Amino acid sequence: MGITTFSIILTISILILLYRYSIRFSEPYIRIFNQAKEALSKALHGDFSGRVDVLTDDEAGDMADMMNKAFENLFYTFNNIEEKVRTMIGYGVLKSGDVLKDTSKIVDELLRIYMFKRVVEKDSTVQRIKCTRELSAS
Repeated sequence: MGITTFSIILTISILILLYRYSIRFSEPYIRIFNQAKEALSKALHGDFSGRVDVLTDDEAGDMADMMNKAFENLFYTFNNIEEKVRTMIGYGVLKSGDVLKDTSKIVDELLRIYMFKRVVEKDSTVQRIKCTRELSAS
């Protein structure tokens, strides 16, 4: 076997080893970014339940951890808003599973209640309603 054949076999062997090492090294990062992509896709539709496995102890792992904490915070914040509004207005707004759309509906409902309240407060007949109620109570 000549030096040229040996050099070709050695080069191919080194390339195969480098390829296998690069696959093994990059696999956790590929998984992190695929999970992040999936979680962000869910978040675009108001579903903050997506999580990213923390597979590394570096910046990518830190990003996965921060993303998980941010999604958890958003999930609990939106649910807390919905519960408080339900308590305040006496009924729940239809839940669609998309907390962003549900929160928008809640804000719309609160705006309608506020506008109704303003109309009632500015209505001159309110005084007549109060007087009628007081007279009938006597």
